[in-house]
Amino acid sequence: MPGPRRFDASARTQRHAPGLAIVYMVAAGVLITLNNAATKAVAHEVPLGELIFFRGLTAALLIALWLRVGRGSFADLKVRRPWDHFWRGVLMVISMFAFIAGVRAMPLVDVQALVFIGPVLITAMAPFLLGERVGWHRWSAVLVGFAGVVVMLRPGAAGLYWVALLPLASALTSALRDIMTRRMSAGDTSLAIEFCTQSIVVAAAAATAAAGWVVPAPRDLVLIVLCGVLLTGAHVLTIESLRFAEAVAVAPFRYLMLIWTGLLGFALFGEIPDLWAVLGSALIVASGLYVIHRETRRRPQV
Repeated sequence: MPGPRRFDASARTQRHAPGLAIVYMVAAGVLITLNNAATKAVAHEVPLGELIFFRGLTAALLIALWLRVGRGSFADLKVRRPWDHFWRGVLMVISMFAFIAGVRAMPLVDVQALVFIGPVLITAMAPFLLGERVGWHRWSAVLVGFAGVVVMLRPGAAGLYWVALLPLASALTSALRDIMTRRMSAGDTSLAIEFCTQSIVVAAAAATAAAGWVVPAPRDLVLIVLCGVLLTGAHVLTIESLRFAEAVAVAPFRYLMLIWTGLLGFALFGEIPDLWAVLGSALIVASGLYVIHRETRRRPQV
């Protein structure tokens, strides 16, 4: 019986290893949570495009360094379907800009909870996007998830919490990106997928330079580089996770991020979720988990 597989970000193959996929997804969630906290700490000091540019540049340089001094080679960056990588990069650009804009304006835990509406949005679009039939069980989960969003929009407050549309946009584009990632990981390496995506992110963010950039303070520069390191590790681990199991198998473990985010938000920024955030988060998480449960049951066992 073969021993456990050592992590290899240059692997192209897919195989069924759900335990390994779960470990990778949980680890990715921890790194993403740390990245989000570091991003929030610097987001008000550096223009949004500049932050994304230097964070993406750090990620691309890290991948190049891995290939130069590690056990990979630049041949690992060869891609089979360039247009898939282009559109994945576009989705990542939209997701990043929307997410970081949301982090600048909202508590971390609120943003993270709203991002978790992604699986529910995909279910709602399945009849139109994928030609799938969605039964009343999953439509019920969609309605519960949307109810959670409405609750987090602060009904009855001075005005609707319109800034919440930013993490919702990030959730939608991230979910579409994950669908593409599963298909792309069958033929391209994790490093190729991440490198191409970050290159597109860097190019898009560089276009914002005309709007005005600033010279980052030493503290801010350290945080930006840290964000790039954390985000690269998280994205590669996520791609690896989707290589060894389908998204429905590992998606529930993403919800652990809500715990880490709540703890970090309180410890670093003194953020305490209000009643609307708690109720809305509970509805969104419940609906997302139920959608994943139904998706797992309806798939043929292999």
